[in-house]
Amino acid sequence: MENKKYYNIEKKTLAEALNFIGFKFYRYTGDSGKTIYGFVDGEDFRKAMNGLFELRTSIRN
Repeated sequence: MENKKYYNIEKKTLAEALNFIGFKFYRYTGDSGKTIYGFVDGEDFRKAMNGLFELRTSIRN
């Protein structure tokens, strides 16, 4: 069985934006009691996340 790597995010808005693009997240409670959103990590996921950060930067400037 293949080991899948996960990328965890604490920001709900970022998780929802990635979900809107088409990436499913798994929601769980971390050790500190905060909600964590876990995504299957991969090249497409990283491109989407970086694209969102670039979009945010271009809008803020």
